[in-house]
Amino acid sequence: VVYNDCLLKMVHCIERPDSFAHVSEGESRSLYSYCGLKNQGATCYMNSMIQQLFMIPSFKYLLLSVDDHKDKNFQTVDDDKSLYHGKMIDDNLLHQFQNTFGFLELSERLSHNALGLCFAMKDYDGKPTNCSLQQDSHEFFNLAFDRLEQLLKPTAQRHIISDVFSAKQCTHMACSNCQHVKQRTEDYYILSVPVKKFNNLEESFNAYTDGEVISDFKCDNCDQKVDITKRCSFIDMPNILMIHLQKIVFNFDTLLNEKIADRFEFPTYLNMENYSVSKIAEKYNINDPDVELIRASRDQNFEYRLVGVIIHQGVAEAGHYYSLI
Repeated sequence: VVYNDCLLKMVHCIERPDSFAHVSEGESRSLYSYCGLKNQGATCYMNSMIQQLFMIPSFKYLLLSVDDHKDKNFQTVDDDKSLYHGKMIDDNLLHQFQNTFGFLELSERLSHNALGLCFAMKDYDGKPTNCSLQQDSHEFFNLAFDRLEQLLKPTAQRHIISDVFSAKQCTHMACSNCQHVKQRTEDYYILSVPVKKFNNLEESFNAYTDGEVISDFKCDNCDQKVDITKRCSFIDMPNILMIHLQKIVFNFDTLLNEKIADRFEFPTYLNMENYSVSKIAEKYNINDPDVELIRASRDQNFEYRLVGVIIHQGVAEAGHYYSLI
């Protein structure tokens, strides 16, 4: 009687919710509506870079739109000592990046467990990521993009990475004897600059483009062993410029990695025009520069605004990475 006369009428009066609260309040998204990534032990280096990449809309949505027309390649790990033990995981890095980006975009949870991405992210020996081993965020970026490029090649979106991150660098090698200038161009996705003995990013770029003297180099033009000056400059600038500060360097005396903990400043706004191939050629009066390269560099937009920083706390072999975006 109570059901028919009261509860049933109440059911019809109650408005249906638009969504179902399937997680508790303590496990829901942050107040700023972002979803985090679970640290699998020592995967902060990976998580911090993934969060940076996720917050680049042009890259995120292009990657999510890729269809490689491949079935899921499920693998099961039968090792009770492994973090992956007993789990069935799609061993495809592209799929796992898409899966992770999808969860970060749509999940209502506080964080996403990207264990599948760790499994698909193989090291140089073809083994899944060792989640208890601290690694370098810069090395992860290079290896992940190299693997993603290979997986994207058969797809219609094969140029996603190059469209967003690719830039072109020019290296001048000037002979001190005959003044002949040899040029070489190469592409890069992330620009690695030295910080040792420098106070700020401007000083690092000046040293990067000022170049270095290499002795006993055989010149192809005069066929003599001479000193050459090697300088770098930039031709094509990327839509998204990523800069790696060489804070961790190898000490040849101790044969150990060391972290440079000195203060280092970088600006909120960066203009790279002074380091373009045309400006460097004018500054150092480089003879016979490639006219097409100079013309291309003058058509570029060299201004950038800082939107993200990955910070490492600790020493060279241990510590913690986190992102500011």
